[in-house]
Amino acid sequence: MTHPRPKRSYQTAEWRGRLAEIYILVFFLFQGYWPLYRRYQTTLGEIDLILRRGHHLAFIEVKYRRRWQVSSFPLSPRSHQRFYRASALFLAHHPRYQGCHIQMMLAIVTGWGRIKMWRDCGPLSVSE
Repeated sequence: MTHPRPKRSYQTAEWRGRLAEIYILVFFLFQGYWPLYRRYQTTLGEIDLILRRGHHLAFIEVKYRRRWQVSSFPLSPRSHQRFYRASALFLAHHPRYQGCHIQMMLAIVTGWGRIKMWRDCGPLSVSE
């Protein structure tokens, strides 16, 4: 049985997650990407950031970690599948982006502002 997180701890985690999203957004703005959506909600899940640069469309899942954790892929298979399906649903609802080059990314931000990126996190990346 899991115990519910104290309210203050949940609020702190939520705040840190939002700051990490802003940090990653600014990081990609300097690379020439333009934000289309932030915290895009679908019936299958949420996409933290959807950015565009020319004919490139990036779906980005942002995670905050207090410490740098060495892991081959720090997203659970269930979360990864939810992210992938939400992205596919976005493309189904927005056919004008169908011709774009799609990149699915996972961005980890640590307390020290370090960024670790996993690019092209397609449906088979979970086993890596």
